[in-house]
Amino acid sequence: MRLFYRPTWRDVALSLALAPAALAVSAVVAIALSSVSATAGNPAIEALAHSPTHQTAAVLASVPPQLLGEELITVVVLLASIAALLRLGASRRASIVGGWLISAVVFGALHLPTYQWHVLQVILVIGSSRLVLSLPYLWTRNVWVSTLTHVTLDGSIIAFALVVGALSAR
Repeated sequence: MRLFYRPTWRDVALSLALAPAALAVSAVVAIALSSVSATAGNPAIEALAHSPTHQTAAVLASVPPQLLGEELITVVVLLASIAALLRLGASRRASIVGGWLISAVVFGALHLPTYQWHVLQVILVIGSSRLVLSLPYLWTRNVWVSTLTHVTLDGSIIAFALVVGALSAR
């Protein structure tokens, strides 16, 4: 089974459309969670807003390969979970939904150190974002498409932090 195919313009459009959806879903969940529990910020993004240009450039260059790694981990967990659920007798649809949810929880758990081990935050906020980020892979079976969606999402968050940092430095 191949995981990578040359993306089409339709794939690029799908990625660009789903990144704001992932941001919106996680924002709604984050707002709801913050009304009942304190949440933690991402210290790397907060530090980046006040970093020198050369350090910012080095960090930005490392983001796409890191996100590709996160996509590969998530897709492997997704596919393994689907296969395990099928072997246990679950229907195809139930196996896909179960694998989708399991991979979102694992993805969230990978972010525990980043968010000061705030379990609810990573499972609910990061996990809900992952549900949207997994849709491009589920629809296209192409890791490049989900990676582009993830890079677009995180890139927009980083760009926002950089703009806010630049404005606050004035």
